[in-house]
Amino acid sequence: MSGSDDDFVPIDEFDDERLMAEPPLGGAGSSAPALTVLGIGILVVVLLLAGIVALLSRVDLPRHAAASDALVPSGSASSVSSPSSSSTEAPAPTLAAIDGRPGPVAGANFSVADRPYEVGPKRLPFGFAFPAHWDCIYSTKSTVQTTGGYTCFEATGDSRVGGRIGYQQCAAVCTPAEVLEVGDKMYIDPRDWRPIDAQTTFADVTGPMVGTNVTRTRVGMRYVYAPGGRAAPSIIAFAVLTGDPAYRETMLKVLNSVRANAV
Repeated sequence: MSGSDDDFVPIDEFDDERLMAEPPLGGAGSSAPALTVLGIGILVVVLLLAGIVALLSRVDLPRHAAASDALVPSGSASSVSSPSSSSTEAPAPTLAAIDGRPGPVAGANFSVADRPYEVGPKRLPFGFAFPAHWDCIYSTKSTVQTTGGYTCFEATGDSRVGGRIGYQQCAAVCTPAEVLEVGDKMYIDPRDWRPIDAQTTFADVTGPMVGTNVTRTRVGMRYVYAPGGRAAPSIIAFAVLTGDPAYRETMLKVLNSVRANAV
């Protein structure tokens, strides 16, 4: 793997304010966390994000057998509400796959007991759920440079887990070459991908961070679809998360949420 922190955009250059979580899905009586103040708060966030960039770009992961990347678009219409940095309104009940069942990619979906938070489709063509103790920041600029997306990370401790959820807009029906390009931007080797269905590929690899003995797990998902069932243009929805192997189940829940709600 190769990568650099040099192209990471500082917090003050992001396109949007920091998104803080809404009340958790399936629960009542919770208030949204307060927006982080300037000064020390911003410094902490910058350090956390810098750590996520390092996670995303500096893991030397093992290689596996090649998988087909020839994907075709599909999809149907659905939408959910969008949170904001200061919103306290309850999330819409339309976010799919908060049922604890086996997910569409790997592992399980979030359950109501997980009390996940929601990012709605205000800036992405789809919404998704993420853990209550994480934060997500929207940006069109990232080490994973695509049409748009969120950098999401654990907001407590030393942020040993995080990554990027976003999408790539294709001019017409997404080609296999475009799907491969998104995978390259996710710092996942083409041989690590395996098909889940005709539109979805998944990667799950574990290995040491470059130059260290620290083991990390990286999971990734790419899903090619056309919102509303249109033939074109198509979209590549993706999620790539890296963290301590103990976070694997949580990371898979995020991937499943993206796949289930990108319709």
